[in-house]
Amino acid sequence: MVAVVVGREAAVTWLRWHAKRSGIIVPASFWGKVKMVMQCAVLVALLAVGSPLWVEIVLYVMVAATVASGVDYALNLRGRADPA
Repeated sequence: MVAVVVGREAAVTWLRWHAKRSGIIVPASFWGKVKMVMQCAVLVALLAVGSPLWVEIVLYVMVAATVASGVDYALNLRGRADPA
């Protein structure tokens, strides 16, 4: 799970950096904001109550939101890529 989250962060950072070099500004997406809220909720839940089943479920939902956010950024940038 950690590898998925760190990998997504690295990939999206690289995509945004590359897009900026091409003159494309990539704002935060809805899915990126959902991902951040989920990450904060999971962190607070893990620190507050440990890892009962409901926290583990929220953790898996957070990983899914992380993947969805990464795919969303990649697809949105694909459509805006400079053909040159």
